[in-house]
Amino acid sequence: MAKGEGDGFRRKTVLVVDDYDGARRITARALEMFGYRAVEAAGGEEAVELARREMPDLILMDLSMPNLDGFAAMYSIRRLIGLRDVPFIIVSAHTSPEIHADALAFGCADFITKPFELEILRAAIVRQLERDDATSESANRQTDNQT
Repeated sequence: MAKGEGDGFRRKTVLVVDDYDGARRITARALEMFGYRAVEAAGGEEAVELARREMPDLILMDLSMPNLDGFAAMYSIRRLIGLRDVPFIIVSAHTSPEIHADALAFGCADFITKPFELEILRAAIVRQLERDDATSESANRQTDNQT
């Protein structure tokens, strides 16, 4: 039985958003190997719908997609109840410093340039999810201390 199945442990869900099928599928399979639950979206509009339904713990977002680009999708997802603070990691082929700066100014947690090593991706995800867990534990301790 895999970790998270039947032992009361909920695997963290990562939404992978990329219009390029090959990159999305490889990333999703790697996440599954790392122990995460991966949900795939082929574009921004699908990402918004899946985010609403799945409530992911983290989102990997490509920027260049038809119809609804990564920035517009992030804006829409952040407006959903319960997802305002979900961390986004941009995974994009854009290499310009301006795009990186725009993404960080938009509130993205990290920016990974394609192509990337899977260990770089894994480290960025672990960093964000551990930060999220530490924040949740701190909030829980504060609530417990107030009661």
